[in-house]
Order: sequence, then C-alpha cells, then structure tokens
Amino acid sequence: MSPLKLACAQVNVSVGAIEQNADRCYSVIEEARQLGVDILLFPELALTGYPPEDLLLQPQFIEDNLVALRKIATMVADDIVVVVGFVRRGDDLHNSIAVLFDHQVQMIYDKQILPNYTVFDECRYFRPGSAQPHLLEVNGVAVGLAICEDAWSPQGAISQAAAMGAEVVLVANASPYEMGRQAAREQLMEVRASDESVAILYCNLVGGQDELVFDGGSFFVGASGNVQSRAKRFVEDLLVVDFMGEEARYRKRLLDPRGELRVAIGPWERTVLNLQRPGGVNPVRESSCAPIDPPVRGFDPDEVIAAIVLGTRDYVRKNRAPGVLVAVSGGIDSALVAALAVEALGPSAVDLVALPSRYSSSGSLADATDLAHNLGARLVTLPIEAAHSALTEILAEEIAVEGVVDENLQSRI
Repeated sequence: MSPLKLACAQVNVSVGAIEQNADRCYSVIEEARQLGVDILLFPELALTGYPPEDLLLQPQFIEDNLVALRKIATMVADDIVVVVGFVRRGDDLHNSIAVLFDHQVQMIYDKQILPNYTVFDECRYFRPGSAQPHLLEVNGVAVGLAICEDAWSPQGAISQAAAMGAEVVLVANASPYEMGRQAAREQLMEVRASDESVAILYCNLVGGQDELVFDGGSFFVGASGNVQSRAKRFVEDLLVVDFMGEEARYRKRLLDPRGELRVAIGPWERTVLNLQRPGGVNPVRESSCAPIDPPVRGFDPDEVIAAIVLGTRDYVRKNRAPGVLVAVSGGIDSALVAALAVEALGPSAVDLVALPSRYSSSGSLADATDLAHNLGARLVTLPIEAAHSALTEILAEEIAVEGVVDENLQSRI
C-alpha cells in the first residue's frame, strides 16, 4: 500500500468573514492538490472563524456558513479528501467538521465535549454531539475524527476511534496561545497516541482574533507516541507528512492480538473513500516543512514577542484600521510599545506622538526624536502646556495643584 499524504492547513481566518474564509480554504485546497496531498485537515470552525460567539444567534450567519460549505464541497473532486470545520444546524447548533470528497459532504462529526472555562463559552451556543461509532476509511486506512477538547479527554474521541480500529486520528483545533501551552499540547497528544496506539494529526488555528491569539504549531505524532513533524508557530503553514500505517497496525496487534476491544464495541459504520490518483500513484514529495525545534517549556521572550506582534497586527488588520498612534515619553516603556507596533504593522502605519509639558526634560524629547528616527516612524509633537495651565487654573480653588499632584496632572493629560 502506498502511503497517505496527510496535511494540516494552518490558516489565519477572521470571525464573521465567511466568504473570505471559504476562499482562503479553497486556495489552500488547490495548493495541497498540486502537492499530492490525500487528506487535508483544516482547523476548528475554519469557515466561521473562532470564536463566532453571538453571531451564532443570527440565522443568516448559520445559513451563509452552510452555503460556503456546500460551495467548497462542489469544488473538491475525487483526488483529495478535505476535512473542514463549520457550524451544523440540526435540532440545535453543533460545532462540527465535514468530510468533503467527490463533490459532496461524505461524513459529519460533531464535537462531543464543549469547553466552558476561561475564554471558552461553547455551552452557550452549541449542543454536544453524541459518541458516534463511525469511522472514515481512505484507500484502506482507517481514520478517526476529533475536535479540540474531544482529544484532551482520555475517554474521548481518540480512544473511541482507536477502539474501532483507527490508525490515525485527525484533530481540528482552535487552541489559544498561552505561555508553555505548546509543550503541554504535544505532551498530551503523545500520551494519547501511545496509550491508544494511534497516530494523531493535530491542526491548530493561527492568528489574532480580538483579545485572543492562536499560535498554530500544528504537529504529527506517530503511534509510538513521538512528535515526528511540526508546523511553524504564529504564521500560516502547510504541514505535509507521509503516513504508512504499519506502525499503528503492529502496535495494535501487539496489545490486542485478537482484536477483542474492537469487537466489543461494534457494530460501527465506515465511510469508505477511494482516491483517484493520477496514474494510480501518489507523487513522491518531501514534506513542505523544515524540521522545527521542540517548544521551549519555560519563559521564551521570542515566543512572547511573536504572540504580541501577531495579535497586534491582526487586531488592526481585521478591524480595518489604517494604523495606530503611540504616545512616546522618551522612556523605555513607550519605546518598547512603539517598537512592537512597528514590528507588527510597519513604520508607515505607526505615528509616534510626543506630548511635552513643564515637567518634560529636553532629553525626553530628544530620545523620542531618536526613537522615531531609528524606527522609521513619523513623530508628531503636540505641546500640552496650554492644557496643563488651563486645568491647573480650573482645579486651583479645590485642589493644591503642586508637586506630585501637578506631575500626575501632566500624566493624565
């Protein structure tokens, strides 16, 4: 059996921009098809963006997402299987992924475990899916499906799929960045893979969305429980890996030689898909991703800077703002903010504003001028002495505006 080429489409989509998101997905599908990919996995809710929140209360929003799904499905031929996240409308709403092949939606999986802590509020909008004894089979390889939180539970979708005989599980994710989170993700998926003797393709969203940052970092874990390939972090990336399946089969036979565990939970359904490859052979191709070093487990300043830059850039871009203003005092705090803004947006989209007054030293203004020159940003100087004097006069009858009080008045202005 020739190997399956699996791919993670680590894309940056925007909440609410369904048509734009669908176009982005389709462009990646075309890229993956040219690279000989057999199964292409997108992140959780790739069509709507994550988290869609109260947009889900608008019937037209749900309908638009379904229209986009059907449109993409008609464009997917029989030479690639595409797995994409969307919102399914049944008796209630479900956070789901659809399997697209041969111009149709072939199978749907609903998220079973809905997170409702920290930044997550999925129980407000979705109904959890039930455990579904349904497996995908692509060119003889048994494939399971899971969505984000489903994969974190030891009794969740990975365990269920493995018990049905899955050799690889595709996990669609929208897992936000926090320091040290990437190492925890990889460690947990290594445990799941090793415990269940199943390979895992973990595809994570990337990009900033309001106050959240998604850091990507998609990866592939072999059935022995070792991360074998990683995508880049904080940027869009297409991770392509070859999967033969022999390792998973060997470990399953070793741990369950008679297949008793799989027999015990049957029967189950299989959606069988046979790819039509040009010439019947999958093109030989190296992975598109160079080896990526394991994530740092402690504090990593480069990682923090990358998260701030991505979050800033996408907040401004997705809100269609032309640029930002940064007040600079000549001190290190405002200099750091200005440098990060320029890194994120470029100097032409950042205006620095100096606001000198009676307590500003000549050195402060000189430092602000040097900062603007070094960053290539425009500096606007707006003296605030007139405003300071006016407020001092207004407050004088009630407050003794002197010393620290007077200095803080400058800061408030």
